[in-house]
Amino acid sequence: MTYAARLSLVCAFILLACLLSYKWVGLQMNEDAGASRFARIVSACLQNRQARIPKFNNQDTVFLSNVNIIIKNGNLEQRETSLIDKSKPESFDVTLDEYIKFLLKNFLIKTDFEEKFQVNVFPSESSINVYFLTCDTTSILPPQAKCAYVGYFNSIVCNVKSVEEMFAAVDQYDRLYDVIGMNTSSNTMMRENSETLLGYAKSEIKKNQITWILGHELGHAILHRDLVGKAGIQLHFSYSYNKQEREADEFFAEKLSRSPALLAATGAGNSIGEFIEHEYRAILAQDESIDKKLILTRFVPTIIPIKIKLGLGAVPLIVRALNIQRAVQTAGMWEDTSGYYKIVEDNVTLIEPLQGVPLKEIVFWAATILGCVSVLFTLFSRRLK
Repeated sequence: MTYAARLSLVCAFILLACLLSYKWVGLQMNEDAGASRFARIVSACLQNRQARIPKFNNQDTVFLSNVNIIIKNGNLEQRETSLIDKSKPESFDVTLDEYIKFLLKNFLIKTDFEEKFQVNVFPSESSINVYFLTCDTTSILPPQAKCAYVGYFNSIVCNVKSVEEMFAAVDQYDRLYDVIGMNTSSNTMMRENSETLLGYAKSEIKKNQITWILGHELGHAILHRDLVGKAGIQLHFSYSYNKQEREADEFFAEKLSRSPALLAATGAGNSIGEFIEHEYRAILAQDESIDKKLILTRFVPTIIPIKIKLGLGAVPLIVRALNIQRAVQTAGMWEDTSGYYKIVEDNVTLIEPLQGVPLKEIVFWAATILGCVSVLFTLFSRRLK
């Protein structure tokens, strides 16, 4: 064997040894380095005053209901109006900052982090840390993600620009497909697509977007800390809606179903369908061959199927909404009696280019195969000589 061949063989074995060492030994080192780096980035953002609550609307206030209203069999007379908090009226406004803290407090009841949370404050290992950042988050958030549980210091990070763009898209709605309105004082139905009803529905959808996202990420923080901290598994770095994603949605739905205060204040089950209707049509509108007037007709999500190509790091919002809706139904808070949204869900085809394989796994196995090919090439070259 020539010197070059020996050197090639040694290098190949060294490469394989390094990869195996990274796989089994290097996780804790990466975790420690990642935590330190994360703390430096977040601290710099906070020191530079690049953290703030997203803009919600002109008043930056969120409407909360203090009652659970149930319409039974279309009968407006049969409704439940017991107050959740007797010290407050049937409905009232709060700031988005107050609403976010209300969500954190109630979602974390009966967990290891009950009453242990903070928003836009320097990281603490004993709390759930939530950040809304205006600085560059590309190095700490998965690609395309608006918010994500990153694992370090039990932290959830949201990109303010992305969240506000999500809100702005809802502000463009000019009609409703799923939501109906009722004047609870007069027990009369509101006019379809009236300015009052449209404004209320858009506000509720935006409120529930932040509710779904935070509830889901808190599910990761409670259920998957060991996966991130000890096993080194990075959430959101996958093309598929996997077991961890499903568990986080189920956490959200279960917490809602067990908390009258959360259920009343968020109204989380009421606007999911409307959001799905609009997201479905937005995807259809990208196909220039489809008549735009047809897209605006009712029930079109049950007629024209769509395909969604999954990207790395973020499940599309319509997929998230359909999964949340399924989890809410499973928890017994809502029932798709007509089967309408089952048809909609069946009409959504997900294209998973790598079938859910995490990026780290792809790199590892690609390098391993490369090392094996190098060894085989060296041995084959020797045999030819």
